Amino acid sequence: QFTGKKKLVYAMLIYLILIMSIKTISRNWDWKSDLSLFESGINVNPKNVKLQNNYAMELKSAEQLEKSKKHYLKAIEVEPDYSEVYFNYGNLLSEMGDYEGAAKNFEKAISYPQMYSKTLNNL
Repeated sequence: QFTGKKKLVYAMLIYLILIMSIKTISRNWDWKSDLSLFESGINVNPKNVKLQNNYAMELKSAEQLEKSKKHYLKAIEVEPDYSEVYFNYGNLLSEMGDYEGAAKNFEKAISYPQMYSKTLNNL
């Protein structure tokens, strides 16, 4: 037999399972692709430099170059000392034909010891 308290506990448990199931199903759309996953992350945390950088890389792969550029610049604004952004942004600018801008970003990336050898290959 179910007492009043047991019924309430079971009802709350069923409600919780239902809500969490709906949340899980809706979150599955975010995992559809890397692009959609990083986009959902950006919507939640736009000041995360790694999300901005990774989203920009995915946009570049999807040939959305202007949008990619916007997110590289946002990443630099958020964290000006995140060296990998300069390397990746330099690659984007090079692909867009802005070799002078690319060289400036590679030079900035090269100023960080962890990026030195990786960047020299692109200069």
